[in-house]
Amino acid sequence: MVDAALGATRAVQSRLRDLPSRVVVYLVLAACLFPETGYPGVWRKLTGALAGLPLAAPTASALAQARRRVGSKPLRWLFDLLRGPAATGHGPGIRWHGLLGVALDGTTLTVPDTPAVMTRFTKQAGNHGGTGYPQVRLLALVACGTRTLIDAVFGPTTAGETTYAPRLLPSLRTGMILLADRNFGAQKLVADIAATGAEVLVRLKNGRRMPVLSPLPGRLLPLGAGRPARPRHRL
Repeated sequence: MVDAALGATRAVQSRLRDLPSRVVVYLVLAACLFPETGYPGVWRKLTGALAGLPLAAPTASALAQARRRVGSKPLRWLFDLLRGPAATGHGPGIRWHGLLGVALDGTTLTVPDTPAVMTRFTKQAGNHGGTGYPQVRLLALVACGTRTLIDAVFGPTTAGETTYAPRLLPSLRTGMILLADRNFGAQKLVADIAATGAEVLVRLKNGRRMPVLSPLPGRLLPLGAGRPARPRHRL
């Protein structure tokens, strides 16, 4: 798959190198498993089981330069290849009344404090001094039962979650039910989600007073729950 990604994005090295493009992709993937470790440390972990073989000993700057040479396109290609709900059709929390349960939520991640990064991403202010590093806002659409990433977008924290959410809507479809917290209870966003054909269930803020169209009979079982929930109303 890595070779296919490199070929499709034209990122295969043009000459023999100590750090071929395939190895650089493995390096970046391994760095995700060890986020607190610098590139030289990740390289040692990646090659730790190859003792006795003639191995390259790249410097930190050489590893960073190799990463820039390969770029982000092969990683995006791999993500698009592998993302999506797992093939499992049944199991705890996977489906509710035949609908595939998916959830939408966001988080923030720190990124390196370099001049190039700071041209787009900013540090957040706060009552306790804010953050020492620039931050990225990440928004993900996840299959509830399998925890599989269906889609994800990211950008500066100067934009909120509801600003990025519309970019995930093309990954919704009929046969899904989207769960989201009260931050996503904006009228236009909910309407746009419903227009994809997916069902939607969003918490509302306590101050919202919505008209009750009709009461739902009996009790509902939430995704993955083993006991009845309190009666709900259809809004």
